Amino acid sequence: MPRDAHNALMGCLKCQRYCPANREVMQKAIRLADVSEAETRQFLLSEPDNEICAVIAEKVKIPSLVESADSHSVFKRNLGVLIP
Repeated sequence: MPRDAHNALMGCLKCQRYCPANREVMQKAIRLADVSEAETRQFLLSEPDNEICAVIAEKVKIPSLVESADSHSVFKRNLGVLIP
């Protein structure tokens, strides 16, 4: 991505905390468990029925990572774009 591109993948986005349009959303925000680099790499190498899928699904609150091969492949594809 070009450094001058305006996007949500880069930058701190701290202004979003104070934007009046986000007031209700920010009140519902929660902190998810950290996923380690090792867990992320293992997930990227995993198959849908792998044990690491259950660990990641619990941490990021996406049960379909374990329940659905399609969800796993989509999440894996999108994560793979961010982490080559």
